[in-house]
Amino acid sequence: MKQTSTFLLLTLAALLAGRPAHAQASGPEARLPTAAEALRQEYATASVNYPYLYNGPEYADYTRKYHIRTGHQFYLLPDVLPGAANYNDREFANVRLQYDIVLDQVIISQPGNPLTLRFIDDKVRTFSIDGHQFVRLVADSTSADIIRTGYYELLADGPVQVLAKRTKTMYEHLNKPYVDVSFTETNRLYMQKAGRYYAVGSKGKALRLLADHSQEMQQYLKEHHLRFGKDDRENSLVELTRYYNGLAK
Repeated sequence: MKQTSTFLLLTLAALLAGRPAHAQASGPEARLPTAAEALRQEYATASVNYPYLYNGPEYADYTRKYHIRTGHQFYLLPDVLPGAANYNDREFANVRLQYDIVLDQVIISQPGNPLTLRFIDDKVRTFSIDGHQFVRLVADSTSADIIRTGYYELLADGPVQVLAKRTKTMYEHLNKPYVDVSFTETNRLYMQKAGRYYAVGSKGKALRLLADHSQEMQQYLKEHHLRFGKDDRENSLVELTRYYNGLAK
């Protein structure tokens, strides 16, 4: 928050705090204490939350140096999107986020300030952006060969989870005397069951993980015509897992 705005808020709150209250007041003066209280509450909320929310290092757009950019480094859109986050052990709603899936960094924009910051990764538990929920997973000795520490989109939750790792790879192209850049997106699917993670790239692998309800799974696949080709795999895996979770409950 800018120093000028902070000074004005404090000054106004101090002046209004000293006004005598009249129970029978009417007209504009009767609304002043209410307005002052709203300002004080807004300032108090900002004062409490800002140090916990806007405290990461600056994020600089590293793609600006390129002559021609084909695509971008962000998830969904290059624009700032509505979101929420569990950050610094606090819940923040109605924040403005971007998610750089080349660097695996969450970017936050401050209202009225062109400066963009990135979250400190180990202080993030979850975040959502434009309705998509992400969790931060930390690889350990039992999972390091399957997942790496970072952010994963949570597609299905329950006894079995389905997660997706969204990534982009950046390619430089020499176009003398300039250098251009392009981006290629890759999505990898994982399932978590009983605390263990599994990479899932086929229908067979998914069915083996859900084998304790094998008959029901096979029947559901046939009745709902679920396909596991490249274009259908994610949606089919999510639908099948949600059905399994319903049975498991």
